[in-house]
Amino acid sequence: MMRTIAVLLLLLFGSVAVARVESGYVTIEEVPVGDAPAWVREMWIGVRLPYEMEGACSNVGIVTQRQMPHGHGIYVLQETALDILRASSPKAAKWWNDHGFPQPNGIFCFARQPYVS
Repeated sequence: MMRTIAVLLLLLFGSVAVARVESGYVTIEEVPVGDAPAWVREMWIGVRLPYEMEGACSNVGIVTQRQMPHGHGIYVLQETALDILRASSPKAAKWWNDHGFPQPNGIFCFARQPYVS
């Protein structure tokens, strides 16, 4: 499963955002870098997400496939992340849905730099 997640990550997404790790959960503290519109990325701030594992984030944008910054991050299942986002921002979750997400076994990667304990 971990290898599948890593491969999917390389193929799918390179979003970057500062996150605080808390016992298997992260709270997004800054607007993620990515190729979704700014208003959609801003809706992640304050969202608490369970993470699957950590590793390198891809440097290819999930929507446009353009080059993006990359780094070390945490992997969150797209379906889970969007279900949680929907509770605080149905409009942002709908934007993702309208653009083909969640993808089967899809992963979002949120950067963990700088590390906050």
